[in-house]
Amino acid sequence: MNPTVLYIWLYFMYMRNKRRNTLLKEVTDEDNEEEVHFTKYQDRVQKSRRRFLRDVDRRSREYRRARLGRWVHFLTYGVGLGYMVDRRIWCKIRMQGVFWQAIIEGTFTEEDWKQNFRMKKTTFEYLCGQLHNRLFKSDTCFRKSISVKLKVAITLWRLGTNCEYRSIGHLFGVASSTACKIVIETCSAIVDVLQEQYIRFPEGQRLREVVAGFETQFGFPQCAGAIDGTHLPIIGPVKFHADYYNRKGFYSIIMQAVCDHQYRFTDIYIGWPGKVHDARVFANSPFYDDLCQGNLLPDLPKDIDGVQVPLVILGDPAYPLLPTVMKGYSDNGRLTERQVTFNYRLSRARMVIEGCFGRLKGRWRCLLKRNDTKLEYLPTQIAAACTLHNICELFGDEIEMGVANLDLYNEPVLAAIENNIEVNGPSGHTIREALANHFQREGI
Repeated sequence: MNPTVLYIWLYFMYMRNKRRNTLLKEVTDEDNEEEVHFTKYQDRVQKSRRRFLRDVDRRSREYRRARLGRWVHFLTYGVGLGYMVDRRIWCKIRMQGVFWQAIIEGTFTEEDWKQNFRMKKTTFEYLCGQLHNRLFKSDTCFRKSISVKLKVAITLWRLGTNCEYRSIGHLFGVASSTACKIVIETCSAIVDVLQEQYIRFPEGQRLREVVAGFETQFGFPQCAGAIDGTHLPIIGPVKFHADYYNRKGFYSIIMQAVCDHQYRFTDIYIGWPGKVHDARVFANSPFYDDLCQGNLLPDLPKDIDGVQVPLVILGDPAYPLLPTVMKGYSDNGRLTERQVTFNYRLSRARMVIEGCFGRLKGRWRCLLKRNDTKLEYLPTQIAAACTLHNICELFGDEIEMGVANLDLYNEPVLAAIENNIEVNGPSGHTIREALANHFQREGI
């Protein structure tokens, strides 16, 4: 091999090894430096942890010392002065059986049941039987459950008196929070189990009976029910409180209802703020949609004065005039005798819904007075009261005569909002004219 080439090759190998050793030394120095920094970090963490544990231990000793001091003070002065209190672990001592078992079940007559629970004892027993599967709870190792009868009694007492939960708790031997939960639970059970059965629009033979009842009692043919809205007083909500301030000067929510000739509700719609007009509530209700789609009133026309008059619902002037909704002539001071007669006959038949509201509020006073129930639970409570109203009317549990007309918060009659509602004017006017001619021939 050429000596020059060999020399160059050796020199190249020497420089490569020297460069590699230099790089390895730099990497090793960096690793050592990082290890030193990590070790210092671990030392700081350990010192902080030890300092934290010492602080926790000191605070624990101070707490135990203070607690021991309180016990020593209590045992030294409390026992000597007779301040020892025998406390229960799970609940306070409550006399649950005194008022319910000894007084109500033991001494109440039928009249006492109707005055305090708004229904006869047999109706109360029937209601408890219907709600038993929903409300029954088993006893546990810790305490006995509250019976179904007591839950229903607490709910009826609350609905019938609007009494404070604290007072109800003292009467029935439960905590005020428990009484509140019981009322919410029982009202939900009534709505889920019984509302669909007792509040439903009549069909078939039952609808024919309603139409015949309106014609027999009030002299208005082809009437399938009366509709109106009523205000239920509430405490002004925090959010959007101005929307609930109505024209009468108090906070309320609106319940729209339809009833038959026997003062029973056939449809309810609850929850709109008190500032909203009745016509707007009606236009946004499922009842209006069913009327427009023909799902409620079957095709059972009757020839009156040469016009095929269908089944109609009676409303006040706040409602629009539709082929299926009749209202009176607007009193402009120039009504004819025929129009006055029609208004009288319609008002006489429509007053059944006013009486229905009066009976409802007279029976369940929580709807007559200002209700302090949360707004989210209030529609369920009102629906439960309407369902119980229908049950009482069906079972013949008569209400006191002095409270049968207590619809004190019905708003004044205003003009209907017809601009935003699809109204078939000529058909409605034609039907009203035919009925007016029919009533003029019959007389008042």
